[in-house]
Amino acid sequence: MDDKYETVVLKYTIHKYSSYSANYLPENIMVNDPPDQLSRWFTDSTTPSQFIMLKLETPAIVESIMFGKYIKAHVSDLKKFQIFGGTDKNNLSLLLTAGLKMDYTAETFKLRHRTSDGLYLPVKYIKIVPLQSWGPAYNYTIWYVELQGKNHEDLINSAMDTINLRKEEEAVRILLKHLRRRRYKDAFEALSRESGVQLEGAAQARLWQALVENGDYTLAEQIFDEAAEAGELDWYMSWQPYTPEWRQLCCCSPEVEDKLRCEAAPVSPSRRSHPELSCADGEPRPDVSLVNGAEAEGEEYDACGGCETRPGPRGGHQLVVDPSTGTLYLFGGWNGSEDLDDLWSYDTGTERWTLLCRHSEAVNGPSPRSCHKMVFDPVHEKLYTLGRYLDNARRVPSNMYSDLYVYDARAGEWALLCGDTAAAGGPRLVFDHQMCIDHSTQTIYVFGGRVLPANTEELASPQYSGLYAYYIARNTWQLLLADSHELPAPQARVSHSMLFHPVRSLCCRLHHTTYSTRGCTRTTSRATRGSCCWPTRTSCPRRRPASRTPCCSTRCAACVADSTTLHTVLGAVRVLHRAQHVAAAAGRLARAARAAGPRLALHAVPPGAQLVLPTPPHYIQYSGLYAYYIARNTWQLLLADSHELPAPQARVSHSMLFHPFQRRLYMFAGQRNKEQLVDLWWWDCESGTARALCAAPARAPPPQGFTHRATLDPDTDEIHVLSGMSKEKDKRVYNTLWVLSLRRMTWTCVYRNDSVSPSEPRPRFAHQLVYDPVRKIHYLFGGNPGVAGNPRLRLDDFWSLRLRRASVRRAADAARAALREARYRELCGTPQRAPRALHYLRHDLRAVTDLADPQQVEHFHKLATVLFAGSERAEGGARALSGRRVRALARRRAALRLRAHDGDMALALAAVLGADDSTLEPTEPFEESSSPTPDTWDVGTDEDDAPDSDEWDERSARMRLYDQLCQYFRPSAVPPAADVTDLVHL
Repeated sequence: MDDKYETVVLKYTIHKYSSYSANYLPENIMVNDPPDQLSRWFTDSTTPSQFIMLKLETPAIVESIMFGKYIKAHVSDLKKFQIFGGTDKNNLSLLLTAGLKMDYTAETFKLRHRTSDGLYLPVKYIKIVPLQSWGPAYNYTIWYVELQGKNHEDLINSAMDTINLRKEEEAVRILLKHLRRRRYKDAFEALSRESGVQLEGAAQARLWQALVENGDYTLAEQIFDEAAEAGELDWYMSWQPYTPEWRQLCCCSPEVEDKLRCEAAPVSPSRRSHPELSCADGEPRPDVSLVNGAEAEGEEYDACGGCETRPGPRGGHQLVVDPSTGTLYLFGGWNGSEDLDDLWSYDTGTERWTLLCRHSEAVNGPSPRSCHKMVFDPVHEKLYTLGRYLDNARRVPSNMYSDLYVYDARAGEWALLCGDTAAAGGPRLVFDHQMCIDHSTQTIYVFGGRVLPANTEELASPQYSGLYAYYIARNTWQLLLADSHELPAPQARVSHSMLFHPVRSLCCRLHHTTYSTRGCTRTTSRATRGSCCWPTRTSCPRRRPASRTPCCSTRCAACVADSTTLHTVLGAVRVLHRAQHVAAAAGRLARAARAAGPRLALHAVPPGAQLVLPTPPHYIQYSGLYAYYIARNTWQLLLADSHELPAPQARVSHSMLFHPFQRRLYMFAGQRNKEQLVDLWWWDCESGTARALCAAPARAPPPQGFTHRATLDPDTDEIHVLSGMSKEKDKRVYNTLWVLSLRRMTWTCVYRNDSVSPSEPRPRFAHQLVYDPVRKIHYLFGGNPGVAGNPRLRLDDFWSLRLRRASVRRAADAARAALREARYRELCGTPQRAPRALHYLRHDLRAVTDLADPQQVEHFHKLATVLFAGSERAEGGARALSGRRVRALARRRAALRLRAHDGDMALALAAVLGADDSTLEPTEPFEESSSPTPDTWDVGTDEDDAPDSDEWDERSARMRLYDQLCQYFRPSAVPPAADVTDLVHL
């Protein structure tokens, strides 16, 4: 719903109710008084007809309903209920079916406030229908009800007008459907012309004419095939469920299998000195300080290291794919006793592992590490890795540098790109962050993650990393979004997912944000010698249009766009101004962001000067957005530091994915300060803008061992999320696979596994999952099986996953088979055409039967019996009216009316005479009928009218087939499912 309309508490009155007991009045639900046992509505019956109807003061968009409760659980609370709503109390729509928990905590439920096609649904009346209470055969209780939504006049007026127009359009379409089916051609054309409403699409209209009106099955097949080729079936196919197909490429090593057979219990939380500072990928991971102490005495652990032909078991590793060749690269991880620095490749063609480097540190590569991140550049065939987790004992100053390494797959060599990214304007040493690469612009995006604390003060106050961009060609970093902000952008986080959309230049994050890389004007406050603070060729006014070289040879704090305005640049975020902010004068737009230090004065730095930033203290203050007008020698505050603009928070354990077509980063989920974040953002990499696709209040931390891995398919605009967690009640680890459609914004669970099966991967967490968007294959390696007796055990099995979905060709084959079967049944209806029907069965119908499918073969054999069954008249087939049929109907009504109440008359007479004590229901008013006057052109009696020809029955069968084929098309391209005759109640 529009952000400019505030959600408020909606006022209502009690309009109607079914019953109440004693002093438990319906009006009691308007007062929230949990300690008062009398402050409730209590029915006097448990019959299904119990209800209470609320009337709002004004129509509103009701978004949620809150049920208050008594101070302790009560047996009369609603275990199951339904809520209806609408503007007409006699025509209400179902908004919710749910139930309350048997406790004392108030519960809030989201109500359906949009139609199926996304229109706002205004509501004037809310009807609550109790269905079941927690106590057996107990009356129903409602303690308190609060409604929340939007009731702004302009919004409601617009919604009411839109919904009324939509109802009128659908009503006309239902009438058009009826007129065409009954062959009222003139009325159909007149209504279609007057209203301007189209009943169906062009392809569907051709299909109707060929199939229903002309009975040309061959042409109907051709039209359907053309529609399939034109993409008319894509909507239907996108809603077909996925079927996961797992394939084991490499089983667990014998050492791991032996340990898995010995231990069956799931994991329990390990003891750590600082449980809030841990690597999610390595959980449960005991602190080195404990392992080296008394608790580790006598403990020995076999890491089950890998051999020369395959990588060993591990968690917290990284796995990436080269989409050009399908080659996989695996680096690092934690095997239960130490960090690893081995690098492997996997050829998906030969299905063999190759050891590229046993110890990368020995050949100028990165040190052993886990909880790092890695991306692959398919253009130059290079790997980039950043970040790592360090135990307490290893957090010494010499190890606290954040290094960036690159591996050249062609040359087979490691190289250090940056020994300390923080000193170069990049992130500090982080773990549980996310990385994505836009290979078309040679830009790496790093978002979120937990900054490893350098001292006890930082340990007490967690720090999270923001959103950074690393420009490979220039070897420079840029801060796009700081951790502390309140801008319309995602906040830094860890353990998240990030995806890049290459077409839209957007990065998306689960609990996510997208950032556009094209035309980005965001810059960092850290100036680098030999580079300008304007990152793109269009951002800096002094840069040549086609040049990508810096405009300044020395450090600078600002670039002057014209002679009257100083464009200040402090930080990394461009602010999109809203109405409540002061806007700069025309031609004087200032771009700015946060300062890197407290109260940093804004001054132009002359060429050749150095900008020295103070060391930020533990409590950092940030400066807002200012404009300095040189001609007037005046300052103007454009945007204060403290404001309330929506933006994502920095976090850990999140996901970030890059969509190469949309050119967006998608960011979602994650944790921050012992809270689980429930939000989804995108960040446009071109415009530098962000938007929250969904956001919910933060929740309690997820269960022990929760991790999720996300991938993105840019062709289908779908995000896949494979989560792993340990259930709190029975302490079992399980995996679920969810698919998010970015086109429809809907989630679908396609896979769940909480048991061990030979055909599926063992349940795990802290695993790695990558996706090959070219070959449409997922790859899963390693992870933590959650074994309580051996919490440091890691897996080394390797799996591939394909998500199968019914193809368009399969749907077209099913439609073709239905058309030919209907043609065959039509031929069987006439004995003279039986030989043709037999020939059609043997050749045409057999050609579309899959002889490898036993069900299709059995159905084909049964079709032979249709030859001997003869024609089948449609049951209750409707007929079009004519003058003759109308008069026949009037005569029937008159004749039947005379005998309609004979039975009632006998019962009434018995009651009058005292022979029956039963009470009769009052007679409903009815109109007396009389026979119509015959017209002069009527010939004969036409008592029952002439019977219809077989042609009308055949047409009715073809109409049913057309309705069956309509399921393959979009609802807006086919006639509505409703029938006008269903609205007639006799």
